[in-house]
Amino acid sequence: MALARPVRAFYSYSHHNRKEQARLETFLAPMIRRKEIQTWGDTAIRAGKDWRAELDSQLAVAEIFFLLVTADYLGSEECWKELRVGLDRSEEGNARVIPVITRPCGWQTVPEIQRWQVLPEGGKPVIRKGSQPDEEWQDVAAGIQKVVSEMLTSVPASPSQGADTLGYSWTPFLCDRSEEDETFRKALGAHPEGSPFVCILHGDAQQAHKEFVKRLERSAISEVLGLDSRQPVHRLPSDLLWLGLNTNGSADEIFGPELADILDPPPESAAKDHLAAAVARRRGATVVYSVVSARDWHQSGPRLLERFLEFWRDWPRLAPGQHLVVFLALLYLESHIQGANTSMAAALKPYENSGNPDSGNPKVIALPSIRQEHVEEWLRDPRIQRICDTARLGRHIPLIFGSNEPRGRSQGGAGELPMEPLAGILEGLLQRYRI
Repeated sequence: MALARPVRAFYSYSHHNRKEQARLETFLAPMIRRKEIQTWGDTAIRAGKDWRAELDSQLAVAEIFFLLVTADYLGSEECWKELRVGLDRSEEGNARVIPVITRPCGWQTVPEIQRWQVLPEGGKPVIRKGSQPDEEWQDVAAGIQKVVSEMLTSVPASPSQGADTLGYSWTPFLCDRSEEDETFRKALGAHPEGSPFVCILHGDAQQAHKEFVKRLERSAISEVLGLDSRQPVHRLPSDLLWLGLNTNGSADEIFGPELADILDPPPESAAKDHLAAAVARRRGATVVYSVVSARDWHQSGPRLLERFLEFWRDWPRLAPGQHLVVFLALLYLESHIQGANTSMAAALKPYENSGNPDSGNPKVIALPSIRQEHVEEWLRDPRIQRICDTARLGRHIPLIFGSNEPRGRSQGGAGELPMEPLAGILEGLLQRYRI
């Protein structure tokens, strides 16, 4: 099924290369007029607008990232932030990344750039000694046209997916977890407006906690909260970690500075009002992801959990239309630290059956291993059937779950597998039997 709208493209470039960005825009003009592509660069931000909110909203919905790679680009912290967003969206199957080698630089030594098929073909810079830049720009535009044409003719558009594409590395993580997805939706829908929604995900370390959060970001959060492309879901660029925290302070003293460190742009200070003001600059929903493994739990874990929940309970009231979704992932590890696993599970007990959305308690969701029947149901999903030969892939499923190899605690029980290793197996099979 073809897309019924232009492909959204984002220019990631250094302001030192604004002329080169404008020149590429000129060569893409025929595609823009045919409404095959819709480009956006930060020059589109009008005076008086919140530039960070505008930038974040465009990063969240971009389907192609044009990286205008120069020495200035590689030296820019802001460009690297945009690159990391592009990498994340590509790994999730939501976007394509096209580095355009614009001027001579050491891009071949940068793994984040080198991994992609660059333009112009062969990686020769558009602007170099002896080159004809307009001929090179035309070659770049032709390469972009191929990618856009492929996306226009092969990307399925469905109400549940919006503009997202299903990448082979992301698709396996849609395997089951429907019950947990529905539990999250109901809890978020019942949560009172004006306060952060806190969800604790717990399970063995190989249950792909972060991928489940990405799944919720793709659909559940925006659908339950009624958001659209003008009000995207943003996850903070870094995780809120618990390592080396001072456990003797108040909730604000413990977690305020940690949150301030990962907000972009940074707040005036780590005071709660300043933190709230920084979050409020973002339209739509802001997602905070925090993770703690049994290795880092230690004796102070229960106290830190209490302080963590207190920190969000005392958050200043959110304005209408603002949403803050906080995830805490607790990862159980192998039995050599079984005491920590037991302590983590015990600390969650008071919150597991809290059904009152006004109580201020978190929603606790366990992430179980995946059973064979879940994978067989996944293969009947039309989205999967559009991208691979599910009949041939399905022949491998009994073999995957019929292995007699011993499984540890983090490898699931008999007849089941944890999400992370299972997804790795399924990704390989999807590539093997792709249509």
